Amino acid sequence: MGADLDRCALLAEDVTATTRPLTLPSGQERLDAAVRAVDAALVIVDTGPGFLDGGLNSNAEEDIRAFFRALAMIAREHVCAVIVIVHLNEDRTRSARGRVMGGAAWTNVPRSTLILGTPDGEDPQDTSERALAVLKANLIAGKAPDTLGLRLVTSTDDSSVAVVEWTGGRPDVRADDLTGSVGADERGERDDCAQAIEELLAGGPKPAREVEATLQKAGHAARTIRRARETLGITREAGCVYQEGFRGKFLWRLPVTDDPAPPLGNGGHPWEPVATRGPQMANTHTDVHGGASRAGAREGTAEDDPLERWIAMHREDAGGAG
Repeated sequence: MGADLDRCALLAEDVTATTRPLTLPSGQERLDAAVRAVDAALVIVDTGPGFLDGGLNSNAEEDIRAFFRALAMIAREHVCAVIVIVHLNEDRTRSARGRVMGGAAWTNVPRSTLILGTPDGEDPQDTSERALAVLKANLIAGKAPDTLGLRLVTSTDDSSVAVVEWTGGRPDVRADDLTGSVGADERGERDDCAQAIEELLAGGPKPAREVEATLQKAGHAARTIRRARETLGITREAGCVYQEGFRGKFLWRLPVTDDPAPPLGNGGHPWEPVATRGPQMANTHTDVHGGASRAGAREGTAEDDPLERWIAMHREDAGGAG
């Protein structure tokens, strides 16, 4: 899989220096015009912190949110996907979330965040193998998809070009495994703990404190329990950690997967284009909408927009209550 360069456009800097470099949020109109000019379906910002306005801080939550707000408006206006690339810091003692360079908002604001790295902590210079793991997936109900394996290979058409070859699912690899924060022994402990959680919740939801107490009594550390729970997709975002009533107990339940992802076959791309569901933002990957779907979305009514439907519904509720 290689890029069709005829369908790619690079927003280059003005070599005459008659205009200042594009940064956000101040450069929103310039980027909006560029997206409109080529009818872009996908916008890639590499790297996010490098495109912050002068004076803004890549560790400050409000500054990061202002940056993403500009991109979100462009995504909504043009019904396109946006990928923002952010590098990892050098602290291998931290979890995958803690490894993202800059403030926490780089992972908190986007709907989806993926980590790309080498499996088993290998040196990137020593292997062509890579893995793409889900760190955050607010657009998915239930357990997040398995990590995907890939490698960089030489193009058969041009020996100077590297292309992506998908190697299939890697259910044994998680985001923390790619950032060097989990060793082999700890990974084994996490997997054992995950199996224990599945057994405890097999009969249905149970109080979180009860499950944690049982696991700790069996010798599992609190950190291992948390990582095992997240590995299984038992998170607030997935609706699998929730409160029973207004002042009730917090419960855990196993994710329910009614529509499993299709198997990866014949070297095909594991993420097939989907019908337009409105703009989506991610740090590494989101659905790329086909031109026909995007055009249809632009010509549609407000009823086609999930956000507009939500607003209309709540307006009706407010009117009925009045």
